[in-house]
Amino acid sequence: MTISPTFVYNKLEELIRYFTQELENYTEEQFQYKNDSDTWSLAQMYQHMYTASTFFMYSAGNCLQQRKGSTEGEKTSTGIGLYQRNAFPDQEIKQPKEWTKGAPEAKAKEEAKNQWQELLPKLKELAEKVAQDDGGYKNKHVIFGMLTAAEWYQQIEMHNRHHLKQKKKLENFANVQGQEFQYQEPYP
Repeated sequence: MTISPTFVYNKLEELIRYFTQELENYTEEQFQYKNDSDTWSLAQMYQHMYTASTFFMYSAGNCLQQRKGSTEGEKTSTGIGLYQRNAFPDQEIKQPKEWTKGAPEAKAKEEAKNQWQELLPKLKELAEKVAQDDGGYKNKHVIFGMLTAAEWYQQIEMHNRHHLKQKKKLENFANVQGQEFQYQEPYP
């Protein structure tokens, strides 16, 4: 189920404002804290979310510009399930090593905050463009198959929402009491 980009933007705005406000709860030391060598810090999680968001925006833009894709092809069964649920599976997902160059670079709190604040207007502008798209052109996601601009855009919110559980886990490791997140208006 593809959801209106305007509706998705409203949810993204709430979610990004929440993540940005939560930065105030952390000292720089807590934000950078790693429980062990295999576990990310909150700073690394924030950077991963930002980087993934910009990649999904780029892919949506490719659909809008009809680049690097096709009008052919469909979502995989995994992709179909993702969009029917409007959510990633409720489990920890490890990226294949070939997708990354290692753990995300940990930025300082202030830099993380600035990145997200600069991203919001770009997300709004993209939502307006995606809302005008007919959905005929698609770009390939390696797991979910061929996705339209609207589906790439929706994935930004789904992906960031998926990290709420990880945020809580990393806060526990760093001995931080974060606030729970709830949308002001829940999804229908």
